[in-house]
Amino acid sequence: MSKFLFVLNRRLVFFLGEESQHWLEYLNVIDQLLTENDIDTTSCMQRMVCWAVRNSAQNVVMGRSSSSDKIIDGLATNKWVQQLIEGTTVHSALQNGLSRTDCSREYHQCRISETSIQMLTRKFTENISALRN
Repeated sequence: MSKFLFVLNRRLVFFLGEESQHWLEYLNVIDQLLTENDIDTTSCMQRMVCWAVRNSAQNVVMGRSSSSDKIIDGLATNKWVQQLIEGTTVHSALQNGLSRTDCSREYHQCRISETSIQMLTRKFTENISALRN
């Protein structure tokens, strides 16, 4: 299990209890597939967080935010959430997104494009939602 998933597991158990195990199993499969294809999972996770936070914050400021944008921006700027993730790679990615850092340049080790990450994330959440119904 990657270092990211190990840290995430502790956080998920805190928030979701036993249900976190299902999420972790899915994330572990994704992590293994990416690792087998020589993709830096930590850098890609950071890039994804950075993009999501940056794009959501920008949409909120411009007045064209979706419900998801508002939720992401609200979580990203929440002091309690920031304290919970302080010292993790997620925290630095979140801070970079809030400061409008060029996420592609900052996390250049990730060889997956923003469009591909968005598509994978959308498919992943659709599959999770379908399994829960």
